[in-house]
Amino acid sequence: MNLSGSEALHANGSSISDAPLPHAQVLLIGSALAVAGNLLISISLNTQRFAHLRQQSEAPAGEKAGNYLKNWVWWVGLVLMIAGEFGNFAAYSFAPASVVAPLGMTTVLGNAAIAVIFLKEALHADDILGAIMAILGAYLIINFSSKDEPSEGLTGHILLGYLRQPALVTYLSLELFAVALMWYIRETKKLKSVVMTLLISSLIGSWTVISAKAVAGLLRVTLLGQSQLAQPILYIMVVVLLVTAILQVKFLNQAMMNNPSTVVVPTNFVFFTISAIVGGTAPVSGNHLRSLL
Repeated sequence: MNLSGSEALHANGSSISDAPLPHAQVLLIGSALAVAGNLLISISLNTQRFAHLRQQSEAPAGEKAGNYLKNWVWWVGLVLMIAGEFGNFAAYSFAPASVVAPLGMTTVLGNAAIAVIFLKEALHADDILGAIMAILGAYLIINFSSKDEPSEGLTGHILLGYLRQPALVTYLSLELFAVALMWYIRETKKLKSVVMTLLISSLIGSWTVISAKAVAGLLRVTLLGQSQLAQPILYIMVVVLLVTAILQVKFLNQAMMNNPSTVVVPTNFVFFTISAIVGGTAPVSGNHLRSLL
């Protein structure tokens, strides 16, 4: 649940009220963090793409490129990606997923410039049209999404109550089944379709968004004086966040190895934004959980 500076947390009969920040300013902070994080991610993806291309060019004719994990350039890209994701993680403490996720279009725009200038990838008319549509879509989603201030802080007990809602449990179970099924088909049929690869990555990404929002909310309440460090759900969410983030990196790199970044990044943006927003709002009931996600 996002907390604005204008709210006071009530715990053990006492209230916490620091100097309030206007809600608009809180949203601005979250948006700025998301934009900065996504710009770093666009640089990181193209750095990793460059590492893949260089390995492929250095491989002997007829042989597969070496393991990219041994390439220091790829690791530079990974460090930049982690820094960018920290920006996104922090953004979820200030703004809802319906605001943060669409701002991933910053990655699309940054990627288009970097891929064309530094990787010499071709930019076609449909790429430009897609970028324009991404900007328009992000604007519409952000403009018409709910930005209401939540009424209470997110504690471990409240989070457990949210996660036990039958609608959310059903939705996440169906999503997990879909990921497992697509993964099985992809591996058994040897399908290397960029669409299927990025669909898997994006569905996993909705788990990343939910866990990131949960961890950010619990830590923010802790910093405001109501410690949640003794709550096991905090550490479970941290594990979910790390595992799903690693899986996302794995599938994104598989897509980047065999496809231009001008194809991978916009496609991933569309799939991830839809998955994050639908996963965060559609299957739940009650205003409190909607404000969490």
